[in-house]
Amino acid sequence: MALDGFVAFLRASGAERLQRAADNLDAETLVPDADWNDLAAGVGPSGPWTDDTVSKEYESWCYAHQRHGPEIDPPLPVLLGRAILGDRFLVLFQDGLEAAGRGKLTENDAANILRDFGYLDPLTTDPRLLAATPLGAHVLWATYDATDPAGDPEKVLNGDDPAASASDVFDRAALRFPADLDGNDVLIPVYRRDATRIHAPTVADADFAVLFRPSPAPPGQPGRTVPASGRPGIPEVVHEVVHADRLVRRLGRYHE
Repeated sequence: MALDGFVAFLRASGAERLQRAADNLDAETLVPDADWNDLAAGVGPSGPWTDDTVSKEYESWCYAHQRHGPEIDPPLPVLLGRAILGDRFLVLFQDGLEAAGRGKLTENDAANILRDFGYLDPLTTDPRLLAATPLGAHVLWATYDATDPAGDPEKVLNGDDPAASASDVFDRAALRFPADLDGNDVLIPVYRRDATRIHAPTVADADFAVLFRPSPAPPGQPGRTVPASGRPGIPEVVHEVVHADRLVRRLGRYHE
């Protein structure tokens, strides 16, 4: 294909993330033809390429072609859930506080407010703050109970074990767990899908994520994580950014 030279360059790189991108590009079947054509036009047929230039060009293509995978067929889930590191969510919460008119607070002050609101318990948290706090950035990765449209996605992420460790939750979601957690929690927001369209993820959504594997499922089905531990994967989908006003309960918290 037109991208053979580009993929070969990625594979010959000494960088793990570029090599994984090459393998994922070879295995991907859900990217629309027009998106492939855009990538081929962007990187050119024969370079010259460097690790830096291909990284920038590929990341630019990924960002412009997120959520282009096939939409998931019914029955669609009522609830979605995702796993996010506590310190990453705190940055989103700081943004929400500022958007809700509370100013640009320090990380410590934001953390205290998050605790005061019971980790965004929707029964007690200021609705304006919930509506202003995004549950992620750019493109949101989520899971759900594929056996029950009304099922609880937190049970999918924790293996139906409320005492699961933070690293177990991240492993099921096929996310790379920090080597030094340094007291960080993993948080699980469970939220209403409402009318949000959910898509099977593609390489464009994954960018250079080294634990992502393209879905072998046919169009209309969710992707599936490939946990590093070898345990069974869980459904994975992507969707647009939504906010904490869709939470059905306070954030789930998991420790290491």
